[in-house]
Amino acid sequence: MGIVGLPGMEVEGVVFSATVKPPLSSSSSKKDLALCGAGVRGVEKEGVFVKFTCTALYMEEAAVYDLEPKWKGKSAEELLASLNFFMDIINCPFEKMSHVAMISTLDGKEFSGKVVEKCKAIMEGSGTFSPQQSPLALHKFMEAFKGKMLTYGSAIFFTYLEAGLSIAIAEDGSIPDKGDVMIEDKALAQALLDSIIGEHGVSPAAKRSVAERLSEVLSIA
Repeated sequence: MGIVGLPGMEVEGVVFSATVKPPLSSSSSKKDLALCGAGVRGVEKEGVFVKFTCTALYMEEAAVYDLEPKWKGKSAEELLASLNFFMDIINCPFEKMSHVAMISTLDGKEFSGKVVEKCKAIMEGSGTFSPQQSPLALHKFMEAFKGKMLTYGSAIFFTYLEAGLSIAIAEDGSIPDKGDVMIEDKALAQALLDSIIGEHGVSPAAKRSVAERLSEVLSIA
């Protein structure tokens, strides 16, 4: 069984299908992507956990075979504790997509500003920040959310490609046929996925879900 054999998931009332076709962009492959895991994202405020989004990660079936030689037979806890495992997902040369479903309303400018701040720090820390290219890519990311209000029930789709990052925003939460913006900067695409499932990923629940589901798949790959 590969990841295409895993079931869909429901998180906080948001249904994530087992397989999806990501929004089409000039660099996408038109392949179906399979659900690797999903979880809620939020922050602790005065002792209360406030939920903002649910995030799901999808990727090509072929990525399993890329991960198998190194990670087959590892338990979910071993995978979850390994930064290298998640970095292998981030860096593998296969198409991936994050489906970010809004369960609270966020201002697009505020959302994109926080994402850009985190991505810039990751790129600077990894040595992939380019003084010439990166500010342009980060500005284009901010522009994609300019004037947007990310209301309850809406969704953002980030497709991670070898050529860079495709962004699509849907007010009704459905997956659009086409992406809205294509940012041809691979370092930004990798930093964005790193910000979600990397060492300081914003959704520990999504990371755990990915580790649990891929451990199951890799044990019988």
